[in-house]
Amino acid sequence: MNQTRSQRKDARRAEILAAAARLFRRCGFSGVGIDDIGAAVGISGPAVYRHFPSKQALLTEVIDGYLDRLLAEHERLTAAGDRQPASIARASIAAALNDPDGLVVHLRQMPQLAPEEQARIQARSKQLLASWDDLLPAAETGRSHPAKALRLRACAGALIGSAFARSSWPAPYDPLVEPLILAVLEAKLPPSGDEPTPAEPDRPGEPAHLVPASRREAILAAATVLFRERDFNGVSLKDIGAAVGITASAVNRHFDSKEQLLVTIFDRAAAQIAAAISSALRRSPDPASAAVEIIKTYTGLAIDYRDLIIINATQMYSLPEAERARRRRGQRMYIDELRHVLTRARPELSADETRLRSNAAFALVNEVTMDDALSRRPHLAGELTALATAILEAPAN
Repeated sequence: MNQTRSQRKDARRAEILAAAARLFRRCGFSGVGIDDIGAAVGISGPAVYRHFPSKQALLTEVIDGYLDRLLAEHERLTAAGDRQPASIARASIAAALNDPDGLVVHLRQMPQLAPEEQARIQARSKQLLASWDDLLPAAETGRSHPAKALRLRACAGALIGSAFARSSWPAPYDPLVEPLILAVLEAKLPPSGDEPTPAEPDRPGEPAHLVPASRREAILAAATVLFRERDFNGVSLKDIGAAVGITASAVNRHFDSKEQLLVTIFDRAAAQIAAAISSALRRSPDPASAAVEIIKTYTGLAIDYRDLIIINATQMYSLPEAERARRRRGQRMYIDELRHVLTRARPELSADETRLRSNAAFALVNEVTMDDALSRRPHLAGELTALATAILEAPAN
């Protein structure tokens, strides 16, 4: 059946939105141009403007689209007269698994919106998240309870890890994820869970940091912070040099390119993770203890080396393709180490379930660590260890 002109236009809009969501998730808002979005759907950058007035308008629609899908799932429940907590969880899981790009963009790219759009979308988000109150421990249902934001961001991380772990799964997929999310919501937190998150300190000037004596190490340290704060594409060699007090050409004496700097930073993160997991395995007397120890050790690493871990989790697509393939192999290594001990500790779980849980546990830690406010929690390591361990120990569905 031939499509009408209006139908073709709607289909093209949807295609552009899906491509933009995927690119914003992979490369960040600042790392994506209109030409990139157009190329992803086989049109020119200016042709994108026939459908959307600006890149920021695209970002707004990506986020609103995710919230629309979440709202549609909730309205479906309401129409059926079903407001059971487990049903709300299933609806939210379905929305996230069907649109993981939208979920990631919603979580990480909101600061790129205009203030009035941020306020509007935050109001929408709060209204939808209020339905989760019945899923939280009774003591945490208050609007401002400090553990609420922690648990919800942890759930989002677990959903992201679950969505992108999927390749070929037995159908249906959602029931494999549901017990993991409920385990995060029900996990017993250490007493620090009741403590408020400290306010961001006043910064009349940047706090003093010890600068590495080695010029090469000073460049790496500055680049790591800048890439984390602005994304790879938002930073130049001139910016990195200025942070160290040298010129861009002086940076080039140590690194041939910005790409080589990023590769070196990824190498640092990979080496830290591999060493930490190896150490955790040596300390563990049995597979169950090893699974918990890997999570505990990785959590401490993610907090201590936050910039490295965030770059490792978010800047993959800024690497050259050959390096990307090498990084994927490295990521599979540490996920496979956790899968291996989890398989021995939980033989009743299928291979799909152990892979799903391993991905979800690591992604939970990464996602919470990325949140600037939550990263200030003084006892975050213990809290994250409890939440991620709950995923590994959740009963099979």
